[in-house]
Amino acid sequence: MLKRGPSGVEPTQYGAMLADYAESIVDLADKADDFHIHSGTSFDLMDGVVRGQYDFMLECELQPHADMSVLEPPEPDECGVIVRSDDPLA
Repeated sequence: MLKRGPSGVEPTQYGAMLADYAESIVDLADKADDFHIHSGTSFDLMDGVVRGQYDFMLECELQPHADMSVLEPPEPDECGVIVRSDDPLA
């Protein structure tokens, strides 16, 4: 990742790519401090979107919503719930 040259130690092509990638991860981590996840029923979450509490919502089994833009994923997706085997929902 580094090479020693006449002007000192320099990153290789891959070292520079890794440094750029690491910087982008740090930038994303800084932005993630403002990111919060909320869960609930579609009705409750839609109310939060309408009132401006949330920027967007992810909904399984998309339903039409008046005055809202619905972006469908480019490929079909499946949603599921993962629970411990001893959970009452299992």
